Amino acid sequence: MNDTPQQKPRLTTSAMIASIASEGQRVTAAPFGHALVRYAAERPEILGLTADLAKYTDLLPFAQAYPDRFFQMGMAEQVLLGAAGGLAKEGFTPFATTYAVFGTRRGYDFIHQVIAEDNLNVKLCCALPGLTTGYGPSHQATDDLAMMRAIPGLTVIDPCDALDIEQAVPQIA
Repeated sequence: MNDTPQQKPRLTTSAMIASIASEGQRVTAAPFGHALVRYAAERPEILGLTADLAKYTDLLPFAQAYPDRFFQMGMAEQVLLGAAGGLAKEGFTPFATTYAVFGTRRGYDFIHQVIAEDNLNVKLCCALPGLTTGYGPSHQATDDLAMMRAIPGLTVIDPCDALDIEQAVPQIA
């Protein structure tokens, strides 16, 4: 019989993702935002846009580091994605953030007709995918991946933890 106490994994969260980490394991607050800040230092065409959710989609570090490259679009996902499409047509690389349920449902036509159909370089990075939220059914994106995978020409990446997010940012930029 082993009397050594078992270390229980701890749940760590950022707005973008919840991760399980062992005691002593390094965790990063706002992994998406910090990775974007690091990568944007080399890429001045990278912009950050959000639907009034900078703090809740880990975009706040980017907004603080690059206030002239950050745009608060209001709670209007269609405006967010339409603007991101227009900026991409002008040679920018917009990273647009919102909650998955609103980005995929409220913005579906803009993703399909404006971004994917024209093969524009827009990065839609969504927080609270699937059932990860405690905000109730209105914020649960139960069909977000299915909806996005149905759009021709769209690449869907679904990171499983904070490390995946940090590694995904430079790959998608």
